[in-house]
Amino acid sequence: MMKKKIATKKFVVIFLYFLLSFPIGYYAYKYGSPDVGGQKDFYSYYPLYKDYNISATESPFNMRLVGSYLVHLMSKTDIYYNIKICFSNATIEQEIYFDVILFNYISAVFTCFIIFLMIFNLYKNIFFSFSIGLLYFFQYGTIYWGINGCADGFSALLFALFFYCYILRSYWVIPLLALTVFQRDIILITVLSLSFIELLFNKNRKYFLIVFSSSLLFFIFHIILRETIFYTKRWNEILEPGSFLEKAFTPTISIVSYIRQSLINQNILILYLLIVAYKLYNKIEIKKINLIITVSVFLVINIISFALLAADNAGRYFYISSAMLIFYLANELFSLIPDKVKMIE
Repeated sequence: MMKKKIATKKFVVIFLYFLLSFPIGYYAYKYGSPDVGGQKDFYSYYPLYKDYNISATESPFNMRLVGSYLVHLMSKTDIYYNIKICFSNATIEQEIYFDVILFNYISAVFTCFIIFLMIFNLYKNIFFSFSIGLLYFFQYGTIYWGINGCADGFSALLFALFFYCYILRSYWVIPLLALTVFQRDIILITVLSLSFIELLFNKNRKYFLIVFSSSLLFFIFHIILRETIFYTKRWNEILEPGSFLEKAFTPTISIVSYIRQSLINQNILILYLLIVAYKLYNKIEIKKINLIITVSVFLVINIISFALLAADNAGRYFYISSAMLIFYLANELFSLIPDKVKMIE
């Protein structure tokens, strides 16, 4: 009886996530455009979405195959909402554009739900867990990068699934990491940073060592594939060690532009740091390892972004690890909420 009641609550939660977020998905389809800023990658993914033509896709997009294949399968279902939209391009089929927006919207909803499950399993508080899950939709990254024509929305879901298994200390993280080889390499870099910090600060190191070793091996495998089977001339120079280090520590972007593009859009990160600062000021204990992990991942992603000559995309790359950041935020926030709210089941 209790399991049935919990299952019903979870169904209601995911239904509400769909209902409350629907306007964001509709707006992305009706008024969004791949011609805006960081959304132009849609054109690079399009051969995969339409025909799953890997040979017509340049690196690194030609290795982001998992989400692209699912979009390609969706395009075969003839699911389509035929309305006039702002985006128009004679070389692009609107049906394909709709499919990828719908796919990333569904990915965003399930990312919210995975975050809800992580918090609910920990605190058994339906109201708090539901509210924390909604934060994923309130952040800049989901609205601008998550629900558009690129691969970020599904990548964030894949990382959320990984992190859910990770906090449960489940070895399902291994096949999920294997999938990231063919979805987004930045996930592997994030996991390397995360598991390395855990190795340094935890006594029970076996699990973290396995995760770190696995992510390192998968990352090396990704680089080998990119240099061989999936090789193209585009962006290849960034994989050369000398070029990578030179660009990582000699930024070509102005500080003003960097702050505007990579820091101002981090509303959830800023909220997390404000909560941590408030607790420190009031001498309330914080989870220090979570803060160290957050700062370390953010710094590593920024260094990688400079090396890729994409420093203005650092916020975009960090967005993919949103599930981790929101989970850490919830860890700090729960001790501050009133006891009456904590009693809500």
